[in-house]
Amino acid sequence: MRGVSSSVGAALGVVAVLWSLQMASKIRYTLGRGRLVRSSLGQGVTVLVGAVVGGITGWMLHQFNMGTERGLLVVVSFLLLVQGPLDLLTSRLSRPLTSGGFIATVVIVLVDAVVMVTLRKALVAALLCALVMVAFGVLHRVSSKSLGFGDVLLVGPLSLAIGCVSPSNIPLWLLAASVSGALHGVMSRVIRKSTTIPFGPHLLGAAWLTLVLSV
Repeated sequence: MRGVSSSVGAALGVVAVLWSLQMASKIRYTLGRGRLVRSSLGQGVTVLVGAVVGGITGWMLHQFNMGTERGLLVVVSFLLLVQGPLDLLTSRLSRPLTSGGFIATVVIVLVDAVVMVTLRKALVAALLCALVMVAFGVLHRVSSKSLGFGDVLLVGPLSLAIGCVSPSNIPLWLLAASVSGALHGVMSRVIRKSTTIPFGPHLLGAAWLTLVLSV
């Protein structure tokens, strides 16, 4: 059964990243940057990452004991597979997708609070989510060039999901995202002479990894 779930997850992961690449191409055209040109190697790596993330997600769904945890993992995985490539290639995050992910996360947490009578856990998760969003909002206000408003919105569903599953892992998530982002920044400066990087993929990847390791 886990093998089937992994295979289905891998297939869905590939579909999600291919859809993201198509969205990225349309956004680049709208912004006047021309068509999205991807080498066969780059395309292959993207598809492979989508398959791996989707496959691991499908396999991990059997490791979680609660339906709430499964639902949150699915939402975060979807955001990673779609928003991650989009932000990497266009430095843009889809606000409708972020909003949809946030709504889905809120619904999952509320259902869990009502059905499982875990109101205290839901309130703690909501408080942590608010604190993280406020902190990112302040950083955006101080330097909008360093942190986009899309990232401020993105941490909403991610922090709520992690806060619901394991509140103590929120600092670890932010630390992992910051470290990977810093390494990406150094590599980008050395290789491409660029001083800016998209932070969304690091927030998404660290959140997904945090949920996977929270079993």
